[in-house]
Amino acid sequence: MPTTIKTDYTLFELPYCADVSAQVDALHGLQERVWLDSGSRSQGQWQIVSAAPDQVAEQLNHAQPALFERAAALLAELPVVELPELPFTGGVVGLFSYAANHSALRVAEPPANPAACSTLPVARIARYRWAALTDQHNQRSWLFFDSSCSSVFIADICRRLEKRGSTSESPATPFQLKRAFQATSSAEQHQAAVTRTKEYIAAGDCYQANIAQHFSAPYRGDTFDAYRALRSALPSPHSGYWQWRHNGRDVALLSHSPERFIQLDQKRVETKPIKGTIARGDDAQEDAANAQWLEESEKNRAENVMIVDLMRNDLSRCCEPGSVKVDKLFALESYANVHHLVSSVTGQLKRHCNSAELLGECFPGGSITGAPKRRSMQVIDELEPVGRSYYCGTLACLSSNGRMDSSITIRTAVADGEQLHLWGGGGIVADSDPEAEQLESLAKIALIMETLEAL
Repeated sequence: MPTTIKTDYTLFELPYCADVSAQVDALHGLQERVWLDSGSRSQGQWQIVSAAPDQVAEQLNHAQPALFERAAALLAELPVVELPELPFTGGVVGLFSYAANHSALRVAEPPANPAACSTLPVARIARYRWAALTDQHNQRSWLFFDSSCSSVFIADICRRLEKRGSTSESPATPFQLKRAFQATSSAEQHQAAVTRTKEYIAAGDCYQANIAQHFSAPYRGDTFDAYRALRSALPSPHSGYWQWRHNGRDVALLSHSPERFIQLDQKRVETKPIKGTIARGDDAQEDAANAQWLEESEKNRAENVMIVDLMRNDLSRCCEPGSVKVDKLFALESYANVHHLVSSVTGQLKRHCNSAELLGECFPGGSITGAPKRRSMQVIDELEPVGRSYYCGTLACLSSNGRMDSSITIRTAVADGEQLHLWGGGGIVADSDPEAEQLESLAKIALIMETLEAL
């Protein structure tokens, strides 16, 4: 097993791990297990797994400052590791709820709703000083530890991972919903919210606003079982699982997002907003027709352009003047349940701007707010009966080597105690049809519901 030991890190090369879920299972019993999951080999390159952070910080409510500066401070305390080829060399993993930046954006705090995880922190960050890294493209795996990790800790992690595949330490209770998902609002109520949004658009308040509906179900058992089942049914390139304890109860994020928020690599910044969605067809002919319709849809292309313009503006705050460009516009991406229109906006990070600052300046992502951002967020808070919690927030990984990647947490469930929460939404524009929008928001999460209800 090749090993590199330097004053600031230790790097082991492991036999290639094709089943990264077994690594996560092997860490059962350690606090704050996290898996930053890039989906299948064809979807993404890197898999990152860790646990047992040395620092955790939480933002308890919307009035408190968001944790972006705190994340930057925790990163600054780490040694700078010169391994730019790796996606993570110790650093901060952050989970920011949709409303985490409400105070900075001067958006009123949404009303608390016990059914929507209102007792959970609106943001949390954790500093991890080691990681298991898997390169799916080149089929290689490593263990990274920074200089703070003791030989005893390293040996324990190695022992756990060598035993991966053993079920002796895994939870005995399989995941199961106690009943089917139930909507907080009726179809008619959601359609009324869409109609009211169109009235705001007609009045000139905004051009677009993203309106979501909320579902919940009680459950029992291991949420990681649920995550693996969803991963098999809905592999996605910006997924993630994070498990922790809050006030004596189990909490977990189960995200199967197709959408990148912001990536930073060697000062190159990229965001990939999704706007435009249609369900997959029942057969090859219908599926191809659906994809063609989406690519040619003026409504969906207009939605996409609005958000591309918003993201160009957001990136410009932290990118060198003149560097922000649209590399791709209206690219078709297909997933197990839907087709999407995806664009790519890139830029060059300013010399004195860091990854945490970049994340904070752009948060929340425009694809899940609407445009203009602040007014569309006010409309969302007024019309959605349940707060979004971590849905439409971001799961971010900020590395000590200057790299960062983050997702928009759509197609995301939140397990809070014995209750599982799920949201589905879509962008509303002037010519949106309320019934069609309600059905589209359901189509985005139907496979998640069906998969979990079948367990």
